[in-house]
Amino acid sequence: MNYPVFCKIVGIMITALFCIPASPVLASQHIQDLSHPSQNYTLTGDQTNITVTVTQIRSLDKILKSPSFQVDVIIRGEHHLSPIWTNQPYVYDTWSVTQQVSTDDPWVNITIALWDTNTNKLCDLSPCHEGSDTYNDTVANLQYSLMTGHWVGDDWAFWWDEGHNGTDYVPFHEASEFDPSGYGHLNGCDDGSINQRDRDAELYFTITQTTPSADGIPAWLKTNIYHLDPAVDYTGYDPNHDGIPITWDWLWGYDPFTNDSHASEDLDNDGLNNTKELKVAQWGADPFHKDIYVELDHMANSSSGAQSILPVESKEMIRTCFAQHDIDLHIDDGAMGGSDVIPFKENNTRQDLSGYYYAYFLHGNLSNWRRGIFHYGIVLYNANYAGYNFWNGYLPYFDAFQISSSCLDKKIFPNTEHKRDIVYGSAYMHELGHNIGLNAFAGIDNQNSAFPWMKDWWKFLPYHSIMNYAYMYNMIGYSDGSHGKNDYDDWSHLDLTSFETEMPWHPHP
Repeated sequence: MNYPVFCKIVGIMITALFCIPASPVLASQHIQDLSHPSQNYTLTGDQTNITVTVTQIRSLDKILKSPSFQVDVIIRGEHHLSPIWTNQPYVYDTWSVTQQVSTDDPWVNITIALWDTNTNKLCDLSPCHEGSDTYNDTVANLQYSLMTGHWVGDDWAFWWDEGHNGTDYVPFHEASEFDPSGYGHLNGCDDGSINQRDRDAELYFTITQTTPSADGIPAWLKTNIYHLDPAVDYTGYDPNHDGIPITWDWLWGYDPFTNDSHASEDLDNDGLNNTKELKVAQWGADPFHKDIYVELDHMANSSSGAQSILPVESKEMIRTCFAQHDIDLHIDDGAMGGSDVIPFKENNTRQDLSGYYYAYFLHGNLSNWRRGIFHYGIVLYNANYAGYNFWNGYLPYFDAFQISSSCLDKKIFPNTEHKRDIVYGSAYMHELGHNIGLNAFAGIDNQNSAFPWMKDWWKFLPYHSIMNYAYMYNMIGYSDGSHGKNDYDDWSHLDLTSFETEMPWHPHP
């Protein structure tokens, strides 16, 4: 296989980044003056194991309402079929397959295909527009490097340069060259098709190989690039003392022996610098792909049993909207160390909300590390309005919002579970929209566009967005600006960094 001088490579996420082993002997040199990988490739044995792990699958197309997904992983021509997840548009089961491969060829061809067995048709996972070769424009074709532990093809994270003479290993990061859907993440909407009956879906995966130590860094790269002992576990070790362990540097193409500007670098412009990305790496953070983290707290049931909970399907519909536009929304409903239950109170003031922020989000610590990574979105019983953003009362940031179940329940007509999912989901996504920069357009929160008899109803009717009161509680999603005059492209105007901007009228404590 002929690979260009500029190769796309991506690494896999390693979850145990923080456990520091007994002090190994570390090399002090930088990555430099290296031989061409294909000229010096060696392994300790003739066979090694490759493992492909699928961690999540999601339908992104209305045509896939109740698919029965099945994954086909093809490793060097050998097929491996997953179980069938019957009529499940969202799959969170982990499934993996391991195959022994020869190391004679340092590259391993891997194809990932996703079938809907209800229709016996392929779902679209590819970034390619479907042309004459429907199969290869739908599946994901990858080439995994046994030397570096990264892969190229239809999924990648950054570029590297071997130099004209093959004597360099110089990773570099250009935002224009990032994979739209991120590392280890396939997304059929990457070709620009959204709800066009393209059978779009997304699939999260990792690829690993057997390595001499638990840190997952391949022996070839440790020996020839880092000049380290391949048998030593370097998990969590930080040779350049910049706060970033060597495993994370390896995954994302940074030099572990040179200090990088991780505390100020935010190449994907999502408000999370690399130091913050590391803190939530175990929950899918990608430094080259936009992530949004929200802590979801809710109020306990009333004595009469009234609930203040964001429905599961509401969360899934919101996640799907963001996924279709290549943004990963991570809602912490208990799996990421947050999500508290607030004692029931029937009527809540803004002062109460500030108290909840301090007690249940900051946990009494103004320097809590979660502030500046997570937004805070709570579901209360009643705070006078169906939803609004609020100042937290302690820190000079605009990063919190609430929705009130007692107000939203009055919007559920007809009284069905599906309508409830839409009402709650639209309210939560609407308030999150304000938290991520949707505030400036005249059609947003326009009090004169909520009903047909109001003067701005018809003017802003092309603005198909839950930020428009005419559509709120009746749909879930932002507008893409494609509906003519007086429409607005919400997605292009998102500012994920806005919750990090200090409010000028309040000094930092």
